[in-house]
Amino acid sequence: MIKPGKYSALKIFSSNVINLFAKENEDQEDEEEQEQEQEEQEQDEEEEEDYFEEIANLISLCNQIPCLPRFVSAPYAMKPCMFQKLLAPISLLRIVSWIPLGEAAGQCNSGGSDYGKALTGHTFKKLKVNRPSDCVIRCENEPGCQSYNYKLEEKICELNSRSKETRPMNYITDLTRIYMTVKFIEDKDESSSSQWNISDGLLSHWRLNGTDSQVNLKGSARYEEQDGRTALYLDGSSGTFAETPSFPIHRTNLTIAVWIKMNSSGAQYPVYGDWSSPWSFRLYIEPSSHICVQARNEYDIDFLVLCTRDTVRVNKWSHVAMTWGRTEGTLRLFINGEMNTSKNVTSNSIDIKNSGHSVYDIGLKRDDGTTTHAYYSDLMVFSRELRFSSIENVNQIKEHLVLNHPLYAYI
Repeated sequence: MIKPGKYSALKIFSSNVINLFAKENEDQEDEEEQEQEQEEQEQDEEEEEDYFEEIANLISLCNQIPCLPRFVSAPYAMKPCMFQKLLAPISLLRIVSWIPLGEAAGQCNSGGSDYGKALTGHTFKKLKVNRPSDCVIRCENEPGCQSYNYKLEEKICELNSRSKETRPMNYITDLTRIYMTVKFIEDKDESSSSQWNISDGLLSHWRLNGTDSQVNLKGSARYEEQDGRTALYLDGSSGTFAETPSFPIHRTNLTIAVWIKMNSSGAQYPVYGDWSSPWSFRLYIEPSSHICVQARNEYDIDFLVLCTRDTVRVNKWSHVAMTWGRTEGTLRLFINGEMNTSKNVTSNSIDIKNSGHSVYDIGLKRDDGTTTHAYYSDLMVFSRELRFSSIENVNQIKEHLVLNHPLYAYI
């Protein structure tokens, strides 16, 4: 006979056993639900890949066929090009676009995504995304982004600072990518602005990407891809530098501007100049990472001497520039488009010494052989002082040479 106390204990034990089995059943059900969700997710991903493959095929068809012919007894023409604008995870049955025949004529490939195309040399950021439509949102929210390339296999979005409209020479066939212009912005430095044309006073523009016929590489100097752009690379080894032809800057106003990315610091790095007997001018970086300029006049006096207050950073692109206003005697130094320091020069001779040399040096202080470990891009020299006025809110260097440049995203 079971006593009441023992009955209560047995009841509690039975209840615990039942709860234990119930919990095990719940855990098993949770595991089964998780496995089912995992299977559904994998199936969704497979369907998504199949979807985008079909989309790509449709876009490819649009690129090959101007427009589909008129359907029999239908007042509309099917416009497959609209698939290019509807790269989103929705049913293919819902994205067929119909437009009147009168509007359809000649409209294929007038906008949207271009399968098998890409813009090269202007990518400033790469992002891992889930689908091409994500690239549109990323580009719209990214300052300076005008277009993107989408890598189909890797699902990588390449944001571009230019578009096929402004850089048609960089628009290529690439069957692994999809291209789309998101924001068309006319290049200010290539516009017909009546205020200033970038070619005014431009002595030379060396892109330093392997296309400059007058740039001579020495030693181990070479061109490498860096941050989506081909750039001149100097590894700092002895005898490694580049040469440009010399030009008449000695009795004119002057602007020298270049993009540079230092790979190390703690040493004096020559940027550009003519610095061997009888010494003319040089733009260089101090061991402290300050930008400096030095120039001698016909009496061998260093009459232009100035260094920035701020510094440039290692492994980051910087746009450095100096301007010399010979008429007013104003010397200025710029970092990333911002005027950093200036001085008024008073001298009996304001002409930069003419050394008679036929070449100027990139990354070399020729009198002692000092070289530079850095990347270079877009060296520009003007026989004019690019305008700067804080009162008039004018800064031609920042507006025309920095803000619209692809490397601006990497400063």
